[in-house]
Amino acid sequence: MIRFGIVWYIMGLTVFYVEANFEMSWWKEVYYLWDKSLLIFLFIGIHSLLPRQNKPVILPVIYFAIIRFIWQIVTSITGWEINDARAVAILFIVLSVVCAYLTIKGTIKWEKR
Repeated sequence: MIRFGIVWYIMGLTVFYVEANFEMSWWKEVYYLWDKSLLIFLFIGIHSLLPRQNKPVILPVIYFAIIRFIWQIVTSITGWEINDARAVAILFIVLSVVCAYLTIKGTIKWEKR
């Protein structure tokens, strides 16, 4: 997966640097999808490298990256604003809940030691 992510990154850079003017609106949408997909590959690659006991920590981050990717697809299809106040607020709340959960879970695990 890491190799695929690196190849995806280099191919994307090559393609998007060649067409750097982005005068076509659909080309920008393709770029944004590629950009969001990079984080998914990055975090899945990190997940594969982590020791077994640390793998659950990165899973919420992977899920959040997937949600961002799906949101990019939805906004591309529907024409909604990517920075829609409601969507950004919901994603912020989800991220806050995930951070709070991981903090509480880590604190409980730390106190048991």
